[in-house]
Amino acid sequence: MTTNQNRGVLGDYAPEMTQQLAEVGVRAAQQRAKEAGGTTSVVVVDAAGHLVMFVRADKRGVYSFEMTFGRASAAAALRRRTVELEGLATPINPRWVYYQNLIQTFVPVPGGCPVAHDGKIIGAIGCGGDTAEQDQASADFAAAEMEKAYAKIVSG
Repeated sequence: MTTNQNRGVLGDYAPEMTQQLAEVGVRAAQQRAKEAGGTTSVVVVDAAGHLVMFVRADKRGVYSFEMTFGRASAAAALRRRTVELEGLATPINPRWVYYQNLIQTFVPVPGGCPVAHDGKIIGAIGCGGDTAEQDQASADFAAAEMEKAYAKIVSG
């Protein structure tokens, strides 16, 4: 009997998040933030939410990593842009209490975006340090650039 080791609770996952692909995302996020007149710290995680890369923007706070990592890990695990999760984080929402107890690192604020190919999660990117809108715009732009780069890699 064969098993699909990449089959998770939330669906199929592709384990191909590489350092090269993470670098594409970091550069794209920083470019987008710079064009908007800001800076951003960036975290890239694989499909399981494990850290692949972190780059802290200059003059960012002591919790820069935790905030950006929380956005990226939430986007990867829940397969959603974190801007869509804002209303989830209420003390009386039983689903949020479940997620928060399950994985304590989720940060449901704008700035996280999953990266996918053919419906499979490759990983996610989290951006933080600017306005919520700019953080989400940087993450969305970077995720799109990573998806384009991944498509080129797999097509040969």
